[in-house]
Amino acid sequence: MGKKNLYDRLAQFNERIESAVENENNIALVSSLNADGMCASGIASVYIFRLGGKCSVRTVSELTPETLAELESSGYDLFLIMDFGNTTASKLRNSLGTKWLLIDHESIVDGGEENPLKDQNDSLTSYGVDAEREISSGGLVYLLALEASNKNKDLSKLAVVSALAEKQDVGEKKSLVGLNSEIAKSSVSIGALSVKSGLLLAGETMPIHEAIAGNLSPYIDGLTWNYENSYSLVKKTGLQMRNLNGQWRRLTDLDHEEQGILAEAIIKFIVTNASSTLPVADDLTGSVYSLREDPQTSLRDARQYVELLNACGSSNKGGIGVGICMGDRNAILEEGERIFSAYKTSLQQIISRIFSEKWRFNDYGECLFVVGEGAVHETMINPVCSFLVGCLTLNNKLLLVRTITRDNSRYKFSMIRGFRSKFPPILGDLLKSCSESIGSVVTSGRLNSATCEIPLTNLDEFMVSIRSRIRYTRFEG
Repeated sequence: MGKKNLYDRLAQFNERIESAVENENNIALVSSLNADGMCASGIASVYIFRLGGKCSVRTVSELTPETLAELESSGYDLFLIMDFGNTTASKLRNSLGTKWLLIDHESIVDGGEENPLKDQNDSLTSYGVDAEREISSGGLVYLLALEASNKNKDLSKLAVVSALAEKQDVGEKKSLVGLNSEIAKSSVSIGALSVKSGLLLAGETMPIHEAIAGNLSPYIDGLTWNYENSYSLVKKTGLQMRNLNGQWRRLTDLDHEEQGILAEAIIKFIVTNASSTLPVADDLTGSVYSLREDPQTSLRDARQYVELLNACGSSNKGGIGVGICMGDRNAILEEGERIFSAYKTSLQQIISRIFSEKWRFNDYGECLFVVGEGAVHETMINPVCSFLVGCLTLNNKLLLVRTITRDNSRYKFSMIRGFRSKFPPILGDLLKSCSESIGSVVTSGRLNSATCEIPLTNLDEFMVSIRSRIRYTRFEG
C-alpha cells in the first residue's frame, strides 16, 4: 500500500461526504481534544460548508461508552470521527452501525486483538505513508478537502499546524518531511505560509529579551519566565537592543549573523547551568513556520498556534480551538487568547514547583518518572508531560508523569517519548500491556504518547510491570 491506495480511499470518502451533503443529511464531526484533532475538525467544517452542507462539532478527550451512547441517540445521519488513537472500528460499528467514517493517521484496527479491518470502506488512515513522520490526522482531512476542490488549498496551513502538533518536524533543521512537506510547499505557493531558518522562539513581534523569557518550547531553565536573566543575556551579547527611534528591537529585526550570536549566547548559558545531558545547537534553531496571521496574535508562529490549541484542549474548550481553526478572529480568538494566557500562568506555577522539589524526579537514564500528585491537576497532566519532554535537557527521555484523579480514586499517568529518545514508538501498546491485567483504563494510546488510569491500590504492581517492559523493550530494540 502507498500513496495510490491513500488517494483512492480519499476519493471514496469524498464521494460519501458529498452524497451526504446532497441528500441534506445531518452530519456531526467528533474529534479529540488534541491540537491535531481540533485542526482536523476545523478543516472538515470548512470543507463541508463549502460543499453546501451543515455540520455540528463536538470535541471529547476519549470515546467512552457513554459518549458513544449519546452519539447513537443523537439522530445524526453521518459521523466523522477524527484523531482517536485507541478507537477500534468494531467499537464504532457496534454503536453507530454504518453511519460513521473514521479518520486517523495512525493504524486503525478492527478489534482488541489488532486484527486488520475486515471492511475498510469506513476508515481512512495513512495507507503505507509513515504515520509517525509524514502525515497527521489534520493532514489527511486536508487531503480529503483537496480531493473535493482546489479552492480548499487555503486550509493547508492548518495541516501544517497539525503536523507540528504531532511533532513531525523530523527533517533537516526541524523541517516537515514526506506528504507534510508537500502540503507546506503548497501553502507557501499561495502565500498562506512562509518558511525560513531561524531561532525556534515564538513571539517574533516582542522585544528580544521578552521573546526569550516568554518562550515555552523549547523550555530553557533559567531563561523561560525569567525576564531579568533574559535581558542580561541579550545585553551581554553586545547586540543593539533598541533601534534608532528608541524602540525595542524584535526577533524579526535580527539578521542571520545576529541570530547566530544570540543562539550561541543561549547555548553557552545552558551549558554553564545544565546539570544533565547537554543540548545541541540544532535544538534552538531550525525551520520557522510563519502563518499569514496578525503578528499581534498567538497564531503567527505555527508552533505557538499549537500551544494555543493545546491550552484550549486542556481547558476542555475544544469548541474555541475549532472555532479559531475555522477562521474566527473576533470573540472566539479573544477567548482563545485569554485561555492561553491563563494556561501559561498555570503551567508556570506547576513547572516551577516541580523543578523546585527535586524528590519528584526519578531518573533511570533513558527514562524519567515524575511524581505529580499535589502539584499537577489531572487536566494538566498531558501539557505538563509534553512541556517537560520538550526541555532541551530532557528531550532524549521517555517521560512518565503521574498524578491523582479529581475524585482521589485513581492514579492517572501520561507518557510521552522525547524526539531524541531511542525508545521505539509503541507507547499506546506499552501502557495497554502493563495495565489491562490490573483494571486499568487506557484513555489514549498513540505511537509517541499515551495516558491511562489505574486503581490506587495497584500502583506498585503497575510500576514494576512498566519498568520491566521498558527495560525489556530497550534491550530488545
